[in-house]
Amino acid sequence: MSKRKSDSQREQKPKPFSHYFTGEDAPATEGSTFTYALDRFSFTFRTAGGVFSKERVDTGSEIMLKQFLKVEAPARKRVLDLGCGYGLVGIVIGRVFSGVELVFLDVNARAIKVARENAKENDVTGEFVSFDFTDDNNCQEMAENPFDFVLCNPPVRAGKAVMEKMLLNALLVLKPGGKLYVVVKTSLGGKSWQDWFEGLDVDLGIGRKSGYRVLVATKRG
Repeated sequence: MSKRKSDSQREQKPKPFSHYFTGEDAPATEGSTFTYALDRFSFTFRTAGGVFSKERVDTGSEIMLKQFLKVEAPARKRVLDLGCGYGLVGIVIGRVFSGVELVFLDVNARAIKVARENAKENDVTGEFVSFDFTDDNNCQEMAENPFDFVLCNPPVRAGKAVMEKMLLNALLVLKPGGKLYVVVKTSLGGKSWQDWFEGLDVDLGIGRKSGYRVLVATKRG
């Protein structure tokens, strides 16, 4: 009679969605191509398996993006699309506003490849970077050339510890007076993250729409 396998011997399956925030390889599935219209602008996006929201523009990112475009004037400003996926947020900002200095960052190298291709397709230029944004050394180096704006639809499923580290590092790489835009679904902890931000040394603005909260943290200093 065979012995039962120990925990260390059992096959360790990756957590669902882990490729969105760990850089692990996702299943080799096909992506898609779709168009997106915003005001007078039209965009074409290609995606790939293992890249967040590969078949359409996700609701949370769109809500955050539209709020940003409505209230901000980022021309000639430095903007970080954090967890950029296929590049939606940065590419739209780059087309709507001239002279924006864009950086696209994602832990998933496949996402960075797709974002770079989409930026070229939509006539947007930027810098494309792949590293773990919870790594303090990488973020300290990035903070030497800080940003006016950081926008992020964070990986809630990564857990609280990863989320906190990402958001603290996002504030780290901001200039004093810079703004961090974060969108979180209310049913996935939007109010809790609002309370968390209120405990930090930031000025917090809050937008609500369609079951999402857009939290806008302005860095003091």
